[in-house]
Amino acid sequence: MLSKFGQRGIQIRILMLLASVQVFSLMALANCPGSLPANYPRFRWQQVDWNYSGAEADTGVTNAMNDWNNATGQQYYVIGHTPGFTNEVVISDNADLTDVNGNPALGLTTHTPIGPPWICYLHVDTIFGFCYGSSMMMQPTIQINPTLITQTVNDYMAYGMTRDPVVEKTIAHEMGHVFHLENDDTAINCSVPSIMNTQGGPYQCPTLQNSFNGPQNCDVQQFLTDMQNWATFDWYMGTGCNQNVNCQ
Repeated sequence: MLSKFGQRGIQIRILMLLASVQVFSLMALANCPGSLPANYPRFRWQQVDWNYSGAEADTGVTNAMNDWNNATGQQYYVIGHTPGFTNEVVISDNADLTDVNGNPALGLTTHTPIGPPWICYLHVDTIFGFCYGSSMMMQPTIQINPTLITQTVNDYMAYGMTRDPVVEKTIAHEMGHVFHLENDDTAINCSVPSIMNTQGGPYQCPTLQNSFNGPQNCDVQQFLTDMQNWATFDWYMGTGCNQNVNCQ
């Protein structure tokens, strides 16, 4: 068992480390995450690929992507690892990573919408009829902090924590942001676990010795609810745009 001092110390540290942030501030919701504001772009294509250029083993990244595929049943999106496609999540290391308040952070996700000078920007897709507007995401970036990954491993080493699961938890959390989920900044509630919890839930639920690594039921339900009004399409069917038809 952690001493009261140890529990408090880890709680404070995880509050700083797990609070993965966006370029806009996020609102706290009770128990389960909510959705990001409507001005955050989303992927329109079903195929999502990732590319990691950092020094960590690919194991944690791969496991996190598989966690999302398995949890959602690949509804709306299918995550793979063939770098170079349109829906590419670019992942890298940043040992100096901080949040918007200047505090050290384990991860950071930045959403990049479609925009100029891309020739299809604000034109209509010739096959599916949607608009290539700023609501459509082009290439999000995820940064992870190897220094704080090491620190987190050390914090939980007594409970069997190793490096790959910390990377997995961090990437799974950041992919939640890619998929339009915001942080859950409420106190740990192991009866309603969430990978988006920033207070240490992914490290302490259901127990310190047996914590979860990927999205949980409430994360998936929020994702599916959020996606009800957002259609995705098969990139492999081919695409193009009618530059004579403008849209917003």
